[in-house]
Amino acid sequence: MKDDKDRIIEILTKHNEDLRSIHHNIRVRLNALEQFVLKRALEAFQRGYNEESNSELFAAFGGIEQLSSEFESMSKRKVPPRILHRTGVVMLDILFEYFERMCARENVEFTLNIWGNVQSMVQDCISSDKLQVLIVNLLQNAIAAIDAKGGDLHKLLVNIGNSGHHYLLSVWDSGVGFTPDMLPKLGKEKVTSKGGEDGGNGYVEIFDILNQCNASLIIEEMDIGDSPGFLKMITLQFDGRNKRTFNKIDL
Repeated sequence: MKDDKDRIIEILTKHNEDLRSIHHNIRVRLNALEQFVLKRALEAFQRGYNEESNSELFAAFGGIEQLSSEFESMSKRKVPPRILHRTGVVMLDILFEYFERMCARENVEFTLNIWGNVQSMVQDCISSDKLQVLIVNLLQNAIAAIDAKGGDLHKLLVNIGNSGHHYLLSVWDSGVGFTPDMLPKLGKEKVTSKGGEDGGNGYVEIFDILNQCNASLIIEEMDIGDSPGFLKMITLQFDGRNKRTFNKIDL
């Protein structure tokens, strides 16, 4: 009888190991597919593909994300917990989750604060597509600046929603700042705070959207003691004023 029990345990153990291997294999393939589709979608934004193509790519990514969640739910008998708060705008939530995973890979502490109703923000002052472009450019620039800074301090904070009388998108990072000669060129030429020849298109796109929305740009750099962990803050404020300010000094 003991031999029979041992044999059953051996079979069940092998069966469980096989299931774990299958689960891991499918999970890895789903993650790779998510990254491939989202990469193509981000490239579509940057290259100016038409809105229909962008929507199809992000819709495909959303479908993969949903399938991935259902797979986890069925395999674990529970819905996997989500760490980030939700904006209620599907495409924005997908983007923030993507950047959260990117930051985890880069060992960057990522925080998202949602103030008020972001759905109202999208309805009242800026389209979801344009807001996605702003988020992609600002967060990619921030992560590049953090990487260029080096050291042990890696922090990124995003605030989005309603602050006082205005909607805003604000990104704080612990990365390198802008040199004085960069500031007058922002939005006019390819410049980047990370240095080198690559990059810089992001601020041209950002300024174009700000002009369309009549929104303001505020850039503040600070001493480490003023805001622990953060060296730079870039705020897009949808206030109808279309101003450009650096450390309270108009550009």
